[in-house]
Amino acid sequence: MEWKAVVALLASFILPIVCNQLKNPHNFNYILNNPDICREEIDFLIWVHSGPANYRRRIALRETWANPKNMPNFPTGLATAKVVFFLGAIRNDTIQRRIVFESEVYQDIVQEDYIDNYRNLTYKAMSGLKWIDKHCKSNQIKIILKTDDDMMIFTDRLQRHLQSMTGFPTRPVTNTIICDVWVNRKVERTAGMKWSVSKDEFSRDRYPTYCPGLALLMTPDLVHKLWIKALETQYFWVDDVFFTGLLVENLNVTWVQMGSLFHFGGALLPKTFVKDPSNFIFGHVFSYRTDLFYYLWRRVNPSQDVIYHPF
Repeated sequence: MEWKAVVALLASFILPIVCNQLKNPHNFNYILNNPDICREEIDFLIWVHSGPANYRRRIALRETWANPKNMPNFPTGLATAKVVFFLGAIRNDTIQRRIVFESEVYQDIVQEDYIDNYRNLTYKAMSGLKWIDKHCKSNQIKIILKTDDDMMIFTDRLQRHLQSMTGFPTRPVTNTIICDVWVNRKVERTAGMKWSVSKDEFSRDRYPTYCPGLALLMTPDLVHKLWIKALETQYFWVDDVFFTGLLVENLNVTWVQMGSLFHFGGALLPKTFVKDPSNFIFGHVFSYRTDLFYYLWRRVNPSQDVIYHPF
């Protein structure tokens, strides 16, 4: 028997055993994949969690702050960027056909076959870790920006702030998470609340240090460590706590606080922005106000044209 056949035979016996021993094996398959996104060296890898039906938001991001042509200038020249949207499955054939078409056009969607809903957001985070770990070499990426599809991010300000805080990109940064750092948060136990968690789900009364998932930056060397840790960690549905709390525990990461640069006002975002446009980098846009992406972008970049698709 040839050695390849022997290896294949052994794998057929060993892999099921290994998977059964993992606490969180993430046995999901790709519906859509675009594995060539990381073929080139990238300054910013923009990792976006998106809902299957959120086509308008994805278009808005592609046409404003997440467009590679709109990246800030680094000391070494114009920053390079790639965006990748992570989706779960949807039981709607019409929407799924639209997603397939969208993926063919933009080639920036990764979709796995877990059902996309709030309780499965941890699977979405694991999908991102798995995909980046497999398809992107850590030395190809300078930094990863992980966010949601309802966030407005001013990347030029972000670049200046990163440089002042960490020296990035001139000085290499490793083992670091930059976000609105939450420390010693109490676990919500009130029944009926959105983030209510039972003792059976999480026995501790306080969460480990973690980031809210709206937006954070992490150094690419952490991806493989977090992916391996995710497979070994019991699934917990509060994805922010799982991803940047439970997986990060005992990794001795460097936390960089950036909470003062977030605006969570939603409908108040435009008024706050007009009053003091330099006061924040990350803005949470209400899901039904896709037009705000274009309004805010034009206020910051009046000379740059965008094409608004009113779908």
